[in-house]
Amino acid sequence: MPRRPQHKRLKKAIWQARWKGQNALVVELSKEYLEHHPHNATVWLCLGHALIYLSRYEEAELALSIELAPGFERLQDDFYSERGELERRRGNLQEAQKWFERALEADAEGSNLYLRVDLGGIALRLGKLDEAEMHFRLALEDGDFESKGADFLRLGQVLRAQNRIDEALDCFRQAASFEPKSRVAKAELKELEQVLLVRLMRDREKP
Repeated sequence: MPRRPQHKRLKKAIWQARWKGQNALVVELSKEYLEHHPHNATVWLCLGHALIYLSRYEEAELALSIELAPGFERLQDDFYSERGELERRRGNLQEAQKWFERALEADAEGSNLYLRVDLGGIALRLGKLDEAEMHFRLALEDGDFESKGADFLRLGQVLRAQNRIDEALDCFRQAASFEPKSRVAKAELKELEQVLLVRLMRDREKP
């Protein structure tokens, strides 16, 4: 049986290391690959992703720059999404929001469902509660069954922040029903049940 060409074996090793979360290994393998095949946008994307999670932000920004990645157009939403993650980890939330919005616009097929979660999370941290609610509701509508528990949990947290306790409580119940082992959902439920009890007792004490 003929041996697989070296560059194909190397590319496979990059993907295996990425899925195992071996970011330092991804960096070394990607650099070796790109030394001989500098026009592979997918490998540049892998390199940028790994550098972000190693907190090597300047190198990550360089790896994710458009000029370095011919063939960028077909992965445009992925590159923009990684730039959003880069800025989020730097603490530049408004800049991160812009990149995630660009990624959403570039995702013509709507295949990247996590972009709504990313945008909702940033909006929440920026105190843009209505915007966060919109993104989380869309994520809930578009997400698959396996993500429903997490989606209801996120929406419940936004509704709680808006002081819409009854609606938030319902979301946490839904989250717990989809993920019965979720300690977070159970803790959120317990807290809001206590909130409602405190309010009920306060109302009873009023003259």
